[in-house]
Amino acid sequence: MRKAFIAVRCQFAPSIAVVGALSLLTAGCGLTGDQITSKRFRDEPFKMTFGQREEPMSVLTRDNAEGDERIDAMQRLQEPMSRGGSKTEQDTAIRILTEIATSDPQGMCRLAAVEALGRFQDPRAGVALMQAYQNAPINTLNGTHIVLQAAYNPTTPGARQAGNFTLDMIARIQEQTMESIGKCKSPEGKALLIETAMRSTKKTEQKEELTFNSSYDAEHYRFDIRLAAIHALRNYVGDMQVAKTLIEILQSEREIAVQHRCIEALKAVTNQDHGNVPQAWIDSWKTSSAAMAAGAGARK
Repeated sequence: MRKAFIAVRCQFAPSIAVVGALSLLTAGCGLTGDQITSKRFRDEPFKMTFGQREEPMSVLTRDNAEGDERIDAMQRLQEPMSRGGSKTEQDTAIRILTEIATSDPQGMCRLAAVEALGRFQDPRAGVALMQAYQNAPINTLNGTHIVLQAAYNPTTPGARQAGNFTLDMIARIQEQTMESIGKCKSPEGKALLIETAMRSTKKTEQKEELTFNSSYDAEHYRFDIRLAAIHALRNYVGDMQVAKTLIEILQSEREIAVQHRCIEALKAVTNQDHGNVPQAWIDSWKTSSAAMAAGAGARK
């Protein structure tokens, strides 16, 4: 009888430990839902709850790190060189984030990687983000999912299939990449943002290259990406080329959401506020342009 009782106690001991740890979590020891449901939490509930959190780079270089662990690590990651880290640490961080942002099969991991790269001042972060964006074009359709291919040319060195993501996930990845590109402010990134912002999302009479068996279709996808590009342009404070681009969009665009996004970006870029009426911004730009032209003529 005693042996049977001991066996029962041993059988339920892990469950009791998990329940105890979960109870303590409600008292203020916070972990995310993904961490609580992870295999590592099931194996080591008390260590994960009360132990010192593992350093982000230690997690990212560990072969057995789960997706939720990597996401948490990337969200906590600081650029090594910004906190006195070595060149080796910087190179390793850039390499790992680039690999995840451009080719990881888990969409949420890609999102975390491109967000982390947006916090880096290293010029290589901008290059990695451009690659991450180019690695998410629509290539082939498979029901409500599409297959991602590297860049626009899958035969380029390093190109590889990334797996099936929903169109919504692809949009989320590219929108976050646009935001991070804006923060990095590389010349190539600015060119991409301007090109995307200027691209019309109106329906054409031509047949769509792809159709989607989903409420989130190609038109919505292009529209969201364009809004994300305009929003990211707000990071280019004082940039006259960006301001001119936003004014040109205001002059030709009748979509309210696009107009509003342009005005919000213009407020940040020009450090001015002419309200939410597009014509007021257009008139102000014409006046400023005329004044600048007159000044340039006087200096000749």
